[in-house]
Amino acid sequence: MIYKHPDRYADIIVIDVKMCELKGVRMIIDYTITNKKTGDLILEAQTKHCFTDFNLKKIILKKVKPEINEILEKNAEI
Repeated sequence: MIYKHPDRYADIIVIDVKMCELKGVRMIIDYTITNKKTGDLILEAQTKHCFTDFNLKKIILKKVKPEINEILEKNAEI
């Protein structure tokens, strides 16, 4: 997470979310948060996610849940 600019409690912020990677068992998502009024960039962040089954064993989404993988691929901005 990289803080770029402070925001205030009353500020209205815009959160932009973009999937930047979808491979096998992993998905990476980028986030940017900006001040709606000023356009100032407040924060840049990234989260990494791993697909698992109910026992927390890693799975390849394309093989186990191809319908979900297809939806993610269609909506990804990769």
